[in-house]
Amino acid sequence: MSEEFTEIHDENSGNQSNDSAKKTDDELSDENLQSNNLQSNSLQDIEELPELPDIQAFSAMDNEESSNLDLEDNSVLDKANSLKKSLKNSAKNSSKDLNQDSLYDDEESEFDPLTKRPRVSAILWCVALAVVFLISAAGLWFVCVQTVIGQSYEEMVIDGFGSHGVPSWLKLCLKPLCNSIVVIALGALIAVAALVVACVRRRWWLLGQCAGIIILAAAAEPLKKILPRPMLINIQYLAANSAPSGHALLVATACALLICTVSRVWRAWAAVASTVISVLVQLSLIAGHWHRASDVIVSLLLVGAITLIVLALTRSSGMDLPAYRRSSISVQIVGSSMITLGVFSCLYAEYLVWQILPGVDIFAQWAANVSYIATYWLIIGVSLLVYGAIMVMRHSTASPLSRLGLVGAPPTPPSAA
Repeated sequence: MSEEFTEIHDENSGNQSNDSAKKTDDELSDENLQSNNLQSNSLQDIEELPELPDIQAFSAMDNEESSNLDLEDNSVLDKANSLKKSLKNSAKNSSKDLNQDSLYDDEESEFDPLTKRPRVSAILWCVALAVVFLISAAGLWFVCVQTVIGQSYEEMVIDGFGSHGVPSWLKLCLKPLCNSIVVIALGALIAVAALVVACVRRRWWLLGQCAGIIILAAAAEPLKKILPRPMLINIQYLAANSAPSGHALLVATACALLICTVSRVWRAWAAVASTVISVLVQLSLIAGHWHRASDVIVSLLLVGAITLIVLALTRSSGMDLPAYRRSSISVQIVGSSMITLGVFSCLYAEYLVWQILPGVDIFAQWAANVSYIATYWLIIGVSLLVYGAIMVMRHSTASPLSRLGLVGAPPTPPSAA
């Protein structure tokens, strides 16, 4: 029984294994069919998709355009480098050898004539002030030399100015200037310095103007022989000497040259220094009994007139460069102050002289003391007037603010038509 049961069990297990094997084979075949169907469907779907363009690497432009731009960039860089080199070379050349013709271009001069000549109003002012100075010099000489009251006044001043009219502290300043060689050396040194400045700045027309001022001032010195001093009173000092003073002419001319040749920044300083030097030299000439007050003042007025006449002829290289022209605050303040103080000083000196006229004829001591003070104020006032006028007119003729300005010509408004 047991053996039959085992055989039956083995047959059943064998049949079950066969059935399971058949089922697995059937399942595998079904799965293969399904996978084949999916693959075929996916291939069909892929074939049915629209054709896509070829994908390339990102570029903002075509190769031809990029190559063209590269060439343009290279050309721009080459131009920039060449321009940079040319600017460097031009800067070096301009710093070493500044050419005036490149700065005063013909086209600019046609568009704006103020680049080559001063304003007409400045020229007229120079001529007018020169005429005023010449008339003042002639009037002062006539009153002090050709009248009795004038000779009496000057004789009173020169008689006691050196001993009673100069304080002790001022004598120390005037003592070196009482030597003729020192005065000549001082004037020559200032004149040479002014000419050197003109050469360094390459103001060739201005250099010619300086030569003209020197020649005209030297030609005025022999006037003392043509304009003698008549013996209207008993003259004790320098009966044969008259205006103008050669030493005063020399120093005044040198100081005028210095004001004209320096640049805009130094004009006010040069005018103040020239006034101080000129006043000290004139006082030393009177204190040393070399000349009378009218002699030195006439000399200063002649130099002022000569300088202003020459400044009226300012042109091209005698002017400041257009790029450096500015309205100078120092010239405005110092110039207006010097001219104003000069006018009031001269008026005050005339008032003092008018007050002492009754005592001049009798050589009264009280009149003598006041005459010394009047001489101080008159010399200081005329010096302030002359050098202040020279400074202002030099700046007006050398630095006219042109229409071109600093950034070019202003836009022209449209016409009505």
